[in-house]
Amino acid sequence: MQQNQVLETKQKLAFTQDLRQSLAILKMPFAELETHISQQIFDNCLLEQEDISSDNADNPEENTDTETFSLDDLVSQEVVRNDQNTESEYFEADLIADSMQHPTNITITGQNIYEHLQTLAPSLHEHLTAQFNLTARTDKKSMLAEFLIGSIDEDGYLRCEISDAANICAVSVAETEGMVKLIQTFEPFGVGARNLRECLLIQLGLLQEYLTAVKGFQRQFLDLTKIIIENYLQDIAEAKLQKIAHHLKCPVVDIQSAVDLIKTFDPKPGRNFGDQKDIGYILPDVKIRNLEHDYLIMINEPANAKLFISPLYRNLIQNREYAGSDVIKYLRTKQNAALNLMRSIDERKKTLYQITRAIIDRQRDFFEKGPLYLKPLTLHQIADVVELHESTVSRAIAEKYMDTERGIFPFKYFFSSGLDSTAGETVSATNVKDQLKAAIIQEDVKAPLSDEQLTEVLKMKGIHISHRTVSKYREELMIPSSAKRRRY
Repeated sequence: MQQNQVLETKQKLAFTQDLRQSLAILKMPFAELETHISQQIFDNCLLEQEDISSDNADNPEENTDTETFSLDDLVSQEVVRNDQNTESEYFEADLIADSMQHPTNITITGQNIYEHLQTLAPSLHEHLTAQFNLTARTDKKSMLAEFLIGSIDEDGYLRCEISDAANICAVSVAETEGMVKLIQTFEPFGVGARNLRECLLIQLGLLQEYLTAVKGFQRQFLDLTKIIIENYLQDIAEAKLQKIAHHLKCPVVDIQSAVDLIKTFDPKPGRNFGDQKDIGYILPDVKIRNLEHDYLIMINEPANAKLFISPLYRNLIQNREYAGSDVIKYLRTKQNAALNLMRSIDERKKTLYQITRAIIDRQRDFFEKGPLYLKPLTLHQIADVVELHESTVSRAIAEKYMDTERGIFPFKYFFSSGLDSTAGETVSATNVKDQLKAAIIQEDVKAPLSDEQLTEVLKMKGIHISHRTVSKYREELMIPSSAKRRRY
C-alpha cells in the first residue's frame, strides 16, 4: 500500500471562546448583562467605562493625562494604588464597626456613614425569634424554641417530629408540645403547623374573635367551617360542595360561604418572609413608542455598557521598547478580550433592533388595535427577515421583555401558532386564549359554560377548534373546569 501526501482545504466552523462569549451575551437579559459587564470591568484592567456626566463623554480619551509612563512605573503605581485601596477599605471597615457600637455622625468621603449600611427585612426565623424573646423564657426553653423555629421551613410548616425534638433538646414530649403551641400563636397566623389542615385550623382559631366581632360571622357558622376543614378538604379541592352539604345536612349556600372563608386563609403563611433577593423585577430590554407614522425603537442598555480601551495601556502596548515582553503579551490578551466584549455588546444591540423591527412590521395590528389582533408568528419567519438562524433568534429573545404603550410583554408573547377561521384568515393561539378567557369572565357563575359550550361560543366568533383544544387552552390559562367554577 502506497502512502501519499495530499493537500486540501476545508471550511470548518470553530466554536471559539470569543464566539461562545458573543452567543452568551446575546442571550443575556438586561440585568444579567449589567452584572456581566461590571465583572468584566473589574477583571480587565484595559476596560474603562465612559462617564456620561462628563463634558467630554463623547471623546473619553480627551480626559486622559498625556503624561507618558514606563512599564516599571506603571507596575509600581498599580502596587501602590492597591496598597492604598486596601488600607482605605480597612479604615472604612473600622469606622463602620465602631459606629455600630457608638453611633455618631461619622462621614466617609462626604457621605453619612449610615448610607453605607443596608437595611434588610427580617427573615421568618428572625421574626419568630423576636416574638419568642418577648415571652417569659429560660435557657432550657430558649434552646427548645431555637430548635423548633429552626425546623420551620420557608412556607411556615414545622418539619420535625415532636419526639425527635424532645430527645435532641432533652425535654419531655409535653414540654415540646407546649412550645409548639406557643409558636403557633405567633405571627404570621398558621405558622408552626405540621400540615395544611392544622394550618387552617390555627388561623380559624386565632381569627375567631375578629370574625365574630368585626366581620359579624355567627359562632354556629364558624363551627361549621371548622368541621369542613377537619373532614372535607379533599372534597373542597374537587368542588364537591353538594356532597358536603348532603353529609352535613345543611344548605349548599352555607357550604359555599364557609369555603369562601377558608379560601381567604393563607396555606403558606411563611412565604411572605422569603429572601428579598428572590423578588424578580422586570427590566425591559426594548422600549417602543408610537410616533406619528412609525414606531421608535429604543434598546435599553445598561449604564456601564459604554466602554473603551484605556489609552494609557493602549499606548504602552504600541511602545516598541517593551515589545515581546510577558507583560505586553498579557496586555494584548486583555485587549483582545475587551474588544470582543465591546463587539458582542454592539452585535447584541443590532440584533435586538432588527428582531424588534421585524416583529413590529408583522404585528402592527397588535400595536395599533390591541392583543385581540395578534397574528400567528414563528421564529422561522423572523429569522428569514433578519437573515439569521432560528436558534440565534431564539437565543436573542430568551428571557427578554418589550415595553410597549399597551404594557410590558415578553418577546415570546408575539410568537404563537395559528388556527384557521371562517373568514379564511389565521388567528393566533394567544388571540384564541384571550377570547376564551373573555367568554368565561362573562358567563353565568351559577351555570358556567362547559368546554363543549365554549367550543360553540368560539365557533360563533369564526374560530373552529376542537373540544380537546379548548380544554388544553383552559388548563394552560389555569382556569378550572365548569364544575369547579360553579357558584351556588
